[in-house]
Amino acid sequence: MTDLEHPFIIKLIDSVEIDDSFMLLLEFAPNGNFHDYIKKELILQKNEEDVITIFIQIVYGVKYLHSKKIAHRDLKPQNILLCHSNIVKIADFGLANRFEGKSMASYVGSDRYRAPEIYRRKRYDGFKADLYSIGAILYDIFAEFSKNEQKNEYAKECLKLSDKLQENPDDRPSLNDIVKKL
Repeated sequence: MTDLEHPFIIKLIDSVEIDDSFMLLLEFAPNGNFHDYIKKELILQKNEEDVITIFIQIVYGVKYLHSKKIAHRDLKPQNILLCHSNIVKIADFGLANRFEGKSMASYVGSDRYRAPEIYRRKRYDGFKADLYSIGAILYDIFAEFSKNEQKNEYAKECLKLSDKLQENPDDRPSLNDIVKKL
């Protein structure tokens, strides 16, 4: 994690080992996590543009991780922290792994955001599993928009993008395809 330098990735400042415990000192993210933000901001009927801007930052952060051959494998709103001006910081790299193109087999991730191929305990492409998680996050955003009956162009775009993230990993678009649509 020490070699990761990107505006949307949490910065590791230092690490220490005390007795049998290993501790990480990470960049401070004063605005909490994206999960709480979605709930709070949309209940307060804030501007959806802010939520979409955060989602776009998540996509760019994951694109950077993949360029470094890292599959996060536990992307979810609770692992997306927010700094000043709601700048995204992807965090919690406890399940992350270098992905060199060989399929992975470990059963990881959080239930709601775990790719179907992982549920089925099949070997999987870590990058495509991350894409599925991004789609699940996008679905959460759209579900909150719908709950609050704030149907607008942003919500419609969310739905279009989330429809493209298929159950079959081979049918999922690449991150570059997603970035082009943003």
